[in-house]
Parts: sequence; C-alpha cells; structure tokens
Amino acid sequence: MTDPTNLEDRKLSLGPEDIPSSSADKANDDDENLFYDKDRSMSKAIISESFQLPSWGTEVLTLVDCLGYDSRRPRNLHVIDKDTLLFVAGNYIRMYKVSTKSNTFLRSTGGGAVSCLAVSPNRMCFASAESGKWPNINIFGYPSCQLWKVLKHGTQREYVCIEFDPQLGDLLASQGGGPDHNLTLWDWAKEVPLLRCKSFAQDVYSVTWYADLAGFLVTVGLAHVRFWRMSSTFTGLKLQGTTGRFGTRPTSDMHATVTFPDGKVLTGGEGGCLVLWEEGLLTAEFCRASSAPCHLGCINQLFMEEDEVVSIGEDGWIRTWAVDELLYVQPSQPGQMFPLKPLRELCVEPRACLMHMVRADPEDYTSDHWYVQDGKGRVFGINMEIGAPEEPQIKFNYHGGPVLACALSPSSHLAATVGQDQTLRVFDCLQRVQIFTMTFKSPASCLVWVPLSVDVQAASVIVGFESGIIRKVAFSQLQAEGAPLQTKTSAHNQPESRELSTSLTYHTTRSDVTYKLAQVFKPHNACVNSLAFSHDGKNFATGGSDNTLFLFDMQGTNFEPIGWLTLPGGIRQLAWTPSSYKYSAVLAACEDGVAVEVLMNNLSQLTVTANYRITNASVNVFKLQSVKSVLEHIRQVELLRAEWTKAKEENKERKREESEEAQAEGRFEEEEEEMEEEFEEDKEWEPYIPETPSPIMQVMYSIREHHVWLCMGDYDADYVYLCQLPDQPVPPEDVDVASFLRKPVNSVRIPDFSGAPITVLKMTRYGQLAVLGFADGHIRLVQTLCAKELEEMGAYWDLAVHDVTTGHVTGVEHAFDGSFYITTAMDGNVMLFDDEGQFPWVQQQRAVLPTTSQHHGTVDHDLSPETLWFPLSLDHEDHLDEINAAEAAKKLRRGALKELQKMLKGVLVHNESLPPLHRLVREELLINSSLDAEHREQQDQRVADVRLKFAWYVAKSNIMLEKLKNGLYREENMPVQITVDAFNRPFKVSTLRVRNPLPGLRQYLVKLRVNKSRRYTMAARGYVPEDEDDQSVSSTDVIWQNAYTMTRRMSQGLNGSAARALKIALDRAQRAKEKRRVRKKQWDELWEEKALVDKDSPHELAKIDLAQETIGHLELKTDQSHAVLMADGVGRSDPRVRLARVDEDLCYKVKNFNRKVDKMRQDKLEVMRIYHYLDERLRQVSRGTKRLPPPPAFSKEEVPEMTFSFDQNTLVKFRKDNKSSLDEVFITQSASLMESKRGAKKETKATKVRYEHKYYMAERGDYPEIVHFALTHKAPAPPVPDDIDKIFLGQADDSELGLGLRRDINVYYRLKIDYEEALANTLIISITDDFDDRLDELRKEKLHLDLAMKMEDLEYIQDMHEVQVDKETSVEQRLLTDEMQTQDSLVEKNQQATIHLKKQISERTSEIEHLTEMQNDLWFRFKVMSGINEEKMIKYLTLLFKRRVKRTPERKADDEDDDSDSGSSSEEMSDMMSGSGSGSDVVEFNLDYCPDALERETYDRVLELQAERQDMDDKMARAKDHLVLLNADLKVKTKEADVQTKAVEELQARLVKFYENKLVMLNDILVVVVMYAYMIHASTSQGLVVERKKLRCLLSREGELKSERKENKQMIQFGKRHHFLLLRALRMLRHKIEVTEKRCYQEMVTKFGKEVNMKTMELVTLNPRIEILKCKLLAEREVHCKELEAFDKDTRRLRDMRRDTTRELSSKTHIKTDMILHKATLERVLDKKTKKGNADMECVIECGREKLKGREQACLGHLIREQAGVIEGCWEAIDILSRKPTARLPPLPETYCPVTAAKTKQMALKGLKKTRVPLSQ
Repeated sequence: MTDPTNLEDRKLSLGPEDIPSSSADKANDDDENLFYDKDRSMSKAIISESFQLPSWGTEVLTLVDCLGYDSRRPRNLHVIDKDTLLFVAGNYIRMYKVSTKSNTFLRSTGGGAVSCLAVSPNRMCFASAESGKWPNINIFGYPSCQLWKVLKHGTQREYVCIEFDPQLGDLLASQGGGPDHNLTLWDWAKEVPLLRCKSFAQDVYSVTWYADLAGFLVTVGLAHVRFWRMSSTFTGLKLQGTTGRFGTRPTSDMHATVTFPDGKVLTGGEGGCLVLWEEGLLTAEFCRASSAPCHLGCINQLFMEEDEVVSIGEDGWIRTWAVDELLYVQPSQPGQMFPLKPLRELCVEPRACLMHMVRADPEDYTSDHWYVQDGKGRVFGINMEIGAPEEPQIKFNYHGGPVLACALSPSSHLAATVGQDQTLRVFDCLQRVQIFTMTFKSPASCLVWVPLSVDVQAASVIVGFESGIIRKVAFSQLQAEGAPLQTKTSAHNQPESRELSTSLTYHTTRSDVTYKLAQVFKPHNACVNSLAFSHDGKNFATGGSDNTLFLFDMQGTNFEPIGWLTLPGGIRQLAWTPSSYKYSAVLAACEDGVAVEVLMNNLSQLTVTANYRITNASVNVFKLQSVKSVLEHIRQVELLRAEWTKAKEENKERKREESEEAQAEGRFEEEEEEMEEEFEEDKEWEPYIPETPSPIMQVMYSIREHHVWLCMGDYDADYVYLCQLPDQPVPPEDVDVASFLRKPVNSVRIPDFSGAPITVLKMTRYGQLAVLGFADGHIRLVQTLCAKELEEMGAYWDLAVHDVTTGHVTGVEHAFDGSFYITTAMDGNVMLFDDEGQFPWVQQQRAVLPTTSQHHGTVDHDLSPETLWFPLSLDHEDHLDEINAAEAAKKLRRGALKELQKMLKGVLVHNESLPPLHRLVREELLINSSLDAEHREQQDQRVADVRLKFAWYVAKSNIMLEKLKNGLYREENMPVQITVDAFNRPFKVSTLRVRNPLPGLRQYLVKLRVNKSRRYTMAARGYVPEDEDDQSVSSTDVIWQNAYTMTRRMSQGLNGSAARALKIALDRAQRAKEKRRVRKKQWDELWEEKALVDKDSPHELAKIDLAQETIGHLELKTDQSHAVLMADGVGRSDPRVRLARVDEDLCYKVKNFNRKVDKMRQDKLEVMRIYHYLDERLRQVSRGTKRLPPPPAFSKEEVPEMTFSFDQNTLVKFRKDNKSSLDEVFITQSASLMESKRGAKKETKATKVRYEHKYYMAERGDYPEIVHFALTHKAPAPPVPDDIDKIFLGQADDSELGLGLRRDINVYYRLKIDYEEALANTLIISITDDFDDRLDELRKEKLHLDLAMKMEDLEYIQDMHEVQVDKETSVEQRLLTDEMQTQDSLVEKNQQATIHLKKQISERTSEIEHLTEMQNDLWFRFKVMSGINEEKMIKYLTLLFKRRVKRTPERKADDEDDDSDSGSSSEEMSDMMSGSGSGSDVVEFNLDYCPDALERETYDRVLELQAERQDMDDKMARAKDHLVLLNADLKVKTKEADVQTKAVEELQARLVKFYENKLVMLNDILVVVVMYAYMIHASTSQGLVVERKKLRCLLSREGELKSERKENKQMIQFGKRHHFLLLRALRMLRHKIEVTEKRCYQEMVTKFGKEVNMKTMELVTLNPRIEILKCKLLAEREVHCKELEAFDKDTRRLRDMRRDTTRELSSKTHIKTDMILHKATLERVLDKKTKKGNADMECVIECGREKLKGREQACLGHLIREQAGVIEGCWEAIDILSRKPTARLPPLPETYCPVTAAKTKQMALKGLKKTRVPLSQ
C-alpha cells in the first residue's frame, strides 16, 4: 500500500523566480533556498495492493474542475495579485485566473482538508492550513507554487485562522480549534514554533496582528476578546494574554477586529455594534445616529482603509466610519453608547450575507475596486469610489451552503444539483458552466433524473423538498427557425488524449435554454428523503420523514397516485428490486435500523380508500441485530490464536535445533515430557449491543433474491452486512419490530476504516466497480470480484476530496458513457473528475440539450409550503363541501329572520301610531317571556365566565400596577420626581433625587462600626486594647458600664429583699442616666439652632479646625528643619470613612426631606377631599343653586403615577397606535373590570382630572378637626315647622300656609345657604393658608438642604481626590511597609541568633577553662604517683602517660568523626616521635607491656590516667573547634547585622521621602472651607458684581458662542472630508508620477543603457593590511582543520581499538560460559552413567575415544592435504615468475604450515577449523 504523505524527502534548489526579493532576502541562506518535491510531498490516493491500476499511473480519478464554492467558510476569498484569486475547495487550494478564467488545484500535504488561507504582505508566498489529525501548515511560493516550508504539530485537529505579520511577514500566527485552542507563533522560514499558548477555553474565530505595534496580537471568539503580547522575561520570550472585560455590557460573540496605531482595538460581533477597547477594557460602543446598530446582524469583517474603518455585515451593507470620531470619544462611563454617522455606505444586495472583502488589485492602493464574498454562494465585484455609477457585478454564482443531492442525465453530459439555498442548478459538464438556475420557496432535499424509459428526451428532473412537496422541472433547447439540431456526442468519437488541461474558457449561462415547472404535488407532510423509479420506469415511489411511502403509476410522463401506506419509522432511502428478480418490490430503509420491503406484484388487487390509503398491502420487515462486538471478538481471538500458534511453532523449532546441536556435540539430554497447552478463550466475555440501534445509511439489493446489502451508521459503521429478508409478508398495521430482529447472513469489514460511516453507495453500469462516499469527505472505488456484489472490499482506491469536518458526501454519480464522475458534499463544493482519461472534451463542444419538452405539461401556479398534505387535501375538499352546504342553509335562515325582523318593526311602528289607550305594552308584545329571561341569563353567564377566566390575569395586573406605583413613588429613593404646588402662593416644592451610594464605602463603614462595637464590648468587660486611638466613648461611660455589668452579675446571685433593693437602685440609676442623655441631646440641638452673631460661631470654628486638620502640616516644606513622621506624619483621617459618612448623612437628609414632601402631597389630597365634601354639602343645602369655585387642578408633576391609570378608551387607542396583537375581548373585559373595581364615573368638565375622581369623590367619615368643629358647633337656627320641606318643595297648597310664612321660610333658607357658603369659604381659606405656610417652611428647608448638598458635593470632590491619591500611592506604600516589616523581622532574627551565639561562646569558654583545670589536676596526680619510682621508670611512665592510642570513633556525626580521626592519628604520630627522641635510654622497654622493674598496679593506674588524659584532650579539641566555628558564625552575623541596619536606614529614608511626596500631593488638593463675609479680612475690590440685566446679556452671548462653536465644528468636519479627498487626489497624482518616472527610466535604460557612477568605480582600491590578515586567517584555518582531522583520526582509531578489545573479551567470555555449561552437562551425564554401571561407562568411553581418534585423524589429513595444495601452488607461481627475464621476485606470501599432531588434536577438541601461521624461512 502506498504512503499518501512523505515530507521527509530531500529538497530541491529554488529557481530564480522563486527567491523573494524582499528585505529579508534568502539568497545567502542555503537552507532557505530549498523547497520540497511537490509531487512526492502532496497527499495522494491510498491504493491497496490488490487494486488493479490503469496502465498510465496511479491516478484513477483526476480533478477537472470545481463547480461549487464553500461560501460559508470565513475568509474564503484571497487575492494574491490582480489576476489570481485563491479559494478553499475541500482538500484542494483553488487558484483562479481572472484573465484566462482557468483553474489550478493544489492538494494538501497531510491528507486532511484545507481549512484556511493567508497571503504574505509582499505577495511572494501564501500559506494554507489544514484540518485532520495533527494537521500541517504549508508555505507555497508564488508564482511557481513550489512547496517551500511545512510547519508541523501546531494543533491537534484543525486550524481556524492563520495570519502573517503585516510589518515584515517573517512571523506567522496560527489559531487552532478544539480541543486544544492553541495560539502558535511560527518562524516559518526556519519551520520552528517560537511561542505557543492556549488561547481560550472556548471557540476562537480569528487572530489579528497589530498593524503598527510589533509583537502584539488580538484574538476574538465565543463571548470573549483576548489581547496578547510578546514579552521578554528572565526565562525567555513569553506570550502573555489578557482577557477583555465587558463590564456592565452583556457578553457577545466577536468576529471581526481592527487595530489602531495608539493600541486601541475596534471589534464587531453578533450584535451589529462596534465596540472600542483600550488596555483590555471596554471603553465605548458605537451605533448609528438613529440608535440602530451599525449593521442589522453580525459584523464579519473590519479593516482600516486610510483614515476610514470599513465594516461589512450579514445585512448586505458596506459602511465606512471616520477614525477620528471612533478614537477621540470621551465616555463618561465605560461602555457608553455613541451615535455615529457613516461616511459612505453601499448596499451590495438586500438579501446578501457578506463574509469577506478584498481589494481587486492589492498592489494599487488607490484603486477602489473590490471583491466581496457572499455567504449565499456569490462573489461580487464592486466599486467603492465616491459617486461611482457602477452597480455590483456578480463574478461567480454557486450554491450558497450545503449541496444535498446531484443527478446526471442518462443521455447527455448534463448534471443537476439541489442545495440548502432553495435552488436547482443544471450544469453543462463539458463547458463547465451553469445552464440555468431555478429558485423555490423551501429547501430541496433529494433529486432524481427521469429515466429514458419514461422520458425519451431525458428532459426533466424530479425534486423533493423539506416541505413535503415534489416538483417536476422540464427544460429543452430553443431552436431557431431553420437551424439544425445539435448532434449527440458519445465517448467513442472523442480524442484519446489522457492529459486534460484545466485551462478552459468559461462561458456565460447558455441563453438557448427554456425551462418550466411541469408538475407539482404534495404527497408528504414532512421532508421528502428519497425518490426512486422502478427498473422498467412504470412505477415511482417517494419516502419521507412522516413515516409514509407513496406510490405512483407513470402515465406517460405524468404521475398518477396509486396510494400510500404507513411504515414503522421515517424513511431514509428507497430501492427497487432489480430486473433479475422474479417479483417486484420496493425496499424502504427506515429509522432505528428497520428495513421494510413492500411487495408490488399485483397492483390491481390493492384496496385504496378515498384518500388513497392502501389497506391490504403486504410487507417484509427486517431489523438488524448488532453483531459488531461478536465479529470484533472473533477477530481478536483469531489474532491471538495466530500469535499463540506462531510462538508455539517457534518454541518447537528452537527445541529441535537445541537437540540437534546436543547430538552433534555428543551431549545426551533427557527429554522432558511437556504437557501440551491449549489456547484458552475468555469465557466471561459477553457481546455488546448498543442501547440506541444504529441507523441504516445506505441500502442495496443483492443479485440473490430476498437478500440486501446494508451500510449502517454509528456503532456498526465499519462493516457492510448482507441480510436475508423474511419471506413472511404481514400487513403494515400488524408490524412488531421486536419480533423481526435478525442477524446478518454475511459481513464484510471495511479496510482502513476511519470512523466515518458510508453515506453514498453506488454501482457502475456493469457492476464491476463500487463507488463509496464517506461522511469525512473521502471517495473510495472498490473493485468487486462478482458483479454488483460486495463480498470482498480489499481492492480499493481511496481519495480525500471534500472537507474532513463539513464535507459529508451527499452524492456520487457516474456519467452515462463512463467518462467522468461528479461528487457533491455538505461543504458546498461540486467536484468534476475525469474517469481514467476518458473525459470527452473538445475546445468548443457543448453538452447536448433535449430538443423539446412539449410532451410535459405546464403548471399554472406553484404550491406554497403551507399547502395541506395530499390525502388531507382530499378530506379537506369534502369538508369544504359540507361547510358550503351548511353556510347556504344558514344564509336561508338569516334571510327568513331578516323578514321577520322587518315585520316586527312594522308592527312596532303601527303600535306607536295608535292612541295611548289602544297601544300594547312592551310586555304584552313578548310572545314568550321565558325566552327573554333565558337570553338574559345566558348573557350574564357569559359575562361571569369571561370575568372568571380573566380574574387571575386581572388580579395579577392590579398587583403589578400597585407594586409599580409603590416602587416608583412610595419608596424612599424616589426615582421619579414629585412636585407639590401651593394653593394661593406662586411657589412649589419638588423632591430631591437620591444619588447612588458609592460602591464599597457603605460596607467599609459598616465594617468599622462592627469593629468599634466589638471594642466597646471588650471595654465593657474590662478589656481595653492598648493600641486603640478612637476614644469616641468617654471613660466615665465605660466605668459606669463596667460597674453596671458587675452589679448585675452580683444581683443574679442574691435572693429576697436584698436582690429587690439592688434591682431598684440599678433601675433608678439607669433612669437617671437616660434622663441626662436626653437633656444633653436637647441642649445640643438648642446649641445648633443658636442664631449667628458678629463673633465667630462655634460651628464655624469647628469647621475651620477640621479644615486645618485635614489640610496637613501648615509649616513650610522648604524649611530645612522640616521632618515628616512615618504614617502619622501625614495627619489625615481615612477619606473613605469621610466619604461614607458624608454619603450616609446626605442620603438620610434627602430621604427625610422626600418623606416630608410626600406627606405634604398627602395633606393636599386631604385638603382637596375636604373641599369636595364641602362643595357637595353646599350643593345639597342650596338644591344645586350654589357651588364653590373650582379648585386648582392637579398637574402631572404632582401625580406622576397617573401614567399607569387607564380605561377602555386608553387601551383601544394604545392598540391602534402600536398595532398590538392583544386580544380585543381581553382588553374590553379587563378595562371594564378595572372601571367597575375603581367605581369610576364620568369626569366633570370643571376638574378634568381622573385622579381626583378616584381619590376625592369617595365618602369617608374621618375629617380634620377644624371641619368637625365647624359642622358640630353652629349657631342656633330659628324654629322651623315640620312640613318645611314640603312647603319648600312646593307641594303644599296656598290655602295651607300664608304668604308671610312662605316669605319667612324663603328668607330662612337664603340665610342658611349664605351661612353654609361663608362657613365653607372660611374653612377652605384657613386650610389652604395653613397648607401654604407649612409648604413655605418646607421650601426654606429645601433651600438650606440644597446649600448643604452643594457643600457636601464639594467635600465629595475633595475626598475623592484624596481617595485617588491613596489609590495611587497605596501600592508603593504597601510595598515599602512590607519591605520594612521584612527587614525588621530579619533584624530581630539576627539579634536573637547573635544572642544565642554569644551564649554558646560563653558556655564553650567556661567548658575549656574547666577542662584546663581538670588537666592540671590530672597532671598533679600523675606527678604524685610517679615520684616514688626511679628516674628511669619516671621517664617510662611519662611516655606512657603522654602516649595517644588510636580509637575507633563512634559515628554520631560524619563531619566530626572525620576531623577527630585525622586529628588523633596526627597527634599519635607526633607523640611517638617525641617519645622516641626524648626517651632513647628506655628503648628496651615496650610501652604495650609492663616491665618487670615496675609494679603492675602502678602500670594499670598510669594507663587509667592516660585514658582519662586522652579523653580530656579530645574534649578540649572539640570544644576549641566548636569555639572557632562559633566565633566565625558570630562574625558573619555581625556583618549581616551591619548590612541589615544599612538597609533599614535606607528603607526609612525612602519611607520618609514617600510620605513627604504624599503630603505634598495632599497639600495640593483644594480644600473647601465655608467662610462668611465677616470672616474675610482681605480686600474684595477685585470681585466682580454683575447686574441681572447684564447677566442675561452674558447668557444670551454664551448661547450665541455655542451656536458659533457648533457651526465651526461642522465646518471643520467638512474641511476634514475635503482634506481627505485632496489627500486621495494627491496620492493618485504621486502614484501617476512614480509610474511615469519608472517608465521614463526604463526607456532611458533601453535606449542608453544602465547608469553607472564612474567616480565610485575609479575610487575602488585594496587595503593591503586587510588582505594580509585574510591570508593569515586562511592559513591558520587550514592548520586548524588539519589538526582537527588528525584528532578525529586518532579518536576513531582509539574507538576502533576499544571496540575490538571489547568484542574479543566478549567472545572469550561467551566461550568460557559455554565451556562451563558444557562441563556441567558432562558432569550430569557422567553421574547418570556412573549409576548404571562401570562396565557401560568403560564401553562408552572406549567408543568415544575411537570416534574421537578417527575424527582427529580425518581432520589432520584434511589439513595436510590443504597445506600441500597451497605449497604446490606457491611453487608453481615462483617457477612461472622465475622464467620471465628482468623480473624481480616478489616477497614470499603468508601461507599455512603444517601443525603438530598435538596442536591439531587440541584444535579439533576446541572446534576450531584452521589456524593461520606465517611461513618462516
């Protein structure tokens, strides 16, 4: 099998056209001037050993052209020069020449697909990244397309983006996909990675270099933006990344980036808005001026063109934005939205989905011609020049997305494809152009060409759609009058050229084609998955995802429905029985691995219902049982068995050879009986069956009846199964799938299976070749042993064609004449392959079109996707007939009712015309009153049902409304401003807006309070911390609290009267303390309310003192004596505490004030209610003749919650304005319920305020006291008669009362009315005046509060400055403090270590002194003991006492042992030498033995003293050594202490300097101090006093200046645009000048030759010194080279000698080992033979001797004969040479001499064959 990839081949030399001419020229580097052999490096087809290749080579299929475009792939459009475009097409790189319209294809090197491309900045090379397992990055030179470099192991699966460094192009950035997401930076010239890092944990879409900053990158992807920097660290070059923070903006996917020179980055993503980033933070967001996003959809690309940023999006628009407006925004908060107006915008196409945009001529930067990639399969050519009249032109037009199916004409070289983009496209495969394109309303799913048995012209195709519709499209050729028909071309009259060029001329779409929609119907209610004709073309079957199979009968070219039936699952594929079968059936591959065969023998006997449902069909059902685990287990067992058998045979062969060697050497080994072991299988193994059945991917009938081939997916995908269908037909309704579970008859393993299932299975016309398409984009041709059978799949030819990830192969078709193949896949590519060089092509030849399609009908209108299913449509028609009949009956009834109504109206009119006595009452007209009552009950019941139905929604809405009102207007924060107007005075009071608290400060203050409370608790318990500076609680309070706590504890232990008395005393003391606290608080409040006088107020003095404290030191900082203490020298409290306290106080005051305003509004509401009550009372008393004047109406500012009040008219108006889709009934009922609940009435014309109607018309019983007193304490009225009301109403007669009494009564009522009116007016005036007074006080309070808020705002500014200073200096302060603490700890540790060392030194010194005293005492004892002996013995004893004996030390410490051993040995030697020198006269005595002249007791006692002395000496030596070490350590510690002291002093100086700088920064802050006029002693002559009139003039002038500033800004913007146009014109002129100069220079060179500087040539000289040095350098280099060669030669010689010696020793060792083993074997044999008897042993020995003697004699004779022959040959040579005249005898050669018998015997015994000895003279 051939290897598809081999990148380790040798490199070839570059041609002159391939060497880059950039600054980084590679001419001097030999390694870079090499390239790979492209033919050997590119991936090729995988060919099995048994595949029979064609005669001309290994390429069975040759790519001719690509008729598709992967438009959905990001950045799949590149321009390398103005005439060459680059695309990714599956496993190929497609290079398209614009001028010649030809294609060139380059394959990948790793065998996987090409994922992305990149072009270098100098346009001399381009890179392609691949996908697959450990994909490569290939660098190709241009224009030679040679493979320069291959970059390996950058990611695991695929690359998503690669990008060259835009400045030099020497670096390449690659971004990998999952699972590693590696970002790698390559030095591609050296083929090595520089840096590598994981980019992000989620998908990354692109990587971009900074255009102006070297070493900076940015990556964008799924919900993230990441910024990268190449930084040098102490460990080397690193790649550091920072993730962008979105802040308050929700995260979104980013797809496009552009960088600016100042380091800012602009990104665009799925939201359509532009986002600006700076230093990893989201700075601003941009939209259009109308608050709409910059693009409606995702922004796919951003790039900078001069002073503009160009953006393209999915909405089909290209817009340009001004860089100045993007960069120089000043947001008040991060992520602020800024509206922008695009400079230019162009709509390429309203339905386009723009993906990428490149300049048409990359070398001409002044050109505005661009190519645009459209995600819908098109490439546009546009002109972006201002005012250009050109419209976007379509350069290419292919399928926009996956291609789902393809079909080839059975009689011509035509191909049809359908795709997800809802189009049908027909291609001319000879000219390789689209003939026509037809667009539908829904995506297509399958396709089939009508066979010749149905349509002789082959002029129609059948297309199935996802909506369940099937359409037949017919087309033909338009023939001019008198024009001959185009003849059909076959494969036999084509040229026999096998090498076809891809440089073919492309033509536009053929204009001689007409097409139409011939038939359309909807047999399915879901997606149509498969279409199939029977082998004779008489029947047609369709299968869909709705579990239905529909059968049709072909009547000519039209489809007549037979019927449909339901199958156990959705149908994936259909197949008809071949012509060789005796029966007719259609096989349906369903989901869940079920195959159903529907028998079609007797169609005339089928029973079909009215909606075409087949009720008596017969089916055969088969469900495959998974046997993959069993097959794999058997395969593994066979492999293990083969290995076990092979090992067993090898073991037997080895034993046989050993036995033969033993017999040859005379060794006899006893044969050991071995038990034959059998191969054991794993008995516990159980087969695995997946829980989810594997789906059937492809199905095909076998040549044997009732047998089918199945290609499965998922778990069972690596086998092809031959299954036998059961011959037990059952009805489809009685199918039990579980009962039809069967195992396959045969299974064929797919060799070299990659894990991707088979998606396409086709057989060629004669069945000798099977074509397989896989889900990973591979195409495989399998040579079959039997026609149309898959019994063996070992002979195959496999080629990777489409994308490995998205290249799911959807179709593979073979031409009718076997000349070419066409493949389609989900990646959008349509590949055209030449089949073994038979592609029929002539330069101007076209495919033959059908001559006519008149035999096909024409459809007047097309079906929509919402059309009913065909069977349902029949039922629907019957249902429509019934509905029409019912409607007609209803119409007749309605007409009769209308006649009756007219008659009733006539009766009523006639009844009204009669006299009153003769008229009939309404109740008498009712024929049946119960009907009217029943009608009313039904109506009430409907209303109740509706109210009950929507009661929950109404209650929910009411609760939400109340919550909203309370949340907005009743809370303390008051997010909406409320205003209260006075009744009789011209002022009003509004609430204040509470600002948001500063984040973190409140928590900080709460934490401080908690800590303070803990300290108070500790103080109460008697524990007062020493380092506490906050003394906010007085000492007397603490003492009292301690005493109170202790007394409480004592009282708990008492009982009886003592406890009660103590408790009473404690309560009394507590009450006294509370009283003192209340009085102190009252006194403080009175003191604060004290009026200002001429002298200084204590409050003002306190504020000035506070300012002096917070302003820092007031002494001059330039004074030399000025010094700053450490942290306390700054003299400032914590600004965060002040900020939190100020914020808390301000919030408390504002909330309190807002509560008061809200209370005043409630009081005003109460006043208005009283007013309405008095008005109603006056109206009742006066019988409607008197009314109070109308009160002032409430404004919207006073009742903002009225915005949530609504009625039915408001809701209806809202629905009309907003075109809402709410239910009208719900609106009406909810509005009526709301009105009824509130008890609303029609508003009066006087107030016209609904809010008043709700709050003031309700009768309530609680009134203010003033109203109650006025109504209950009225003056006594005169007596009134009982019938006064009757009299007043005019019901009494004149006779009943007199005229005077009536006059008195009228006067009484008039007085009563006047009294009530005056009382009401008095009450209203008093109440409103009181309300106005209180509101005026509140207004004054607001003025003071406004002043306080302004002052607190100024303090806010001051404290925020201080907080900023603290933030700026906190890091340095913390570092200095930590370093100071570290140094202090080190100093403390050093001091402790020094103290410890000094203590040890003193101990060692005292120990040495003690040992010295003990030695003196010991010497004295020795003198006393030796004084009684003779002088000779005294010397002997002295030597014995001073002698040192070497001891074996106890190993407690290795270092001390070594030192003691060396010391003892040296001292012993010195003592012995001194003893031998001084005691020469006692040499006859031995120190190891006691002399006779000395007592034994004395000798022993001296030995004891000697041992004791030696012990003391050892201790003394160790103590001195330890003392020396301790002194050395003390010196080191002392030096360290000095160094640390200096470091501490330096740190203190730095800390003092830091605090001085911090103090200067704090003193620079402006401090706010409130000062009154009498406090200012300076002159105010420089103050500015302005009148109100002049102030108004100044304000008007300010407005004029603002308008002028706006006009100037517009003029500046206009000037910028004009300047931009001038710059563009200037660049164009400069470019023209450069081109003209180059042309002039070239013409001058052509005419006069190249210009040469003669002066420079004359001044060229040689430097003799440099030349001499060069010669010396060469000479020394030659000498050094010779020395190196000699050294290398000696090294090799020594290495060879060592190797030979090692080999010789190894051989001797092996010989010795063999001899030892042989000896042991002989000994064992000898022992065995000894046991059998000496007689047998002697016989054996005698036989062995005779055999050995005969063998030795034979060897010796052979050697003698051999040596004799050699000697004879030598003498003959000498004789011949001696006969020649003038010939010199050569030296005698080395030959073999006879050896002695003993040596020969010895050689024979050792097994040596011969020994070479030089012949002596």
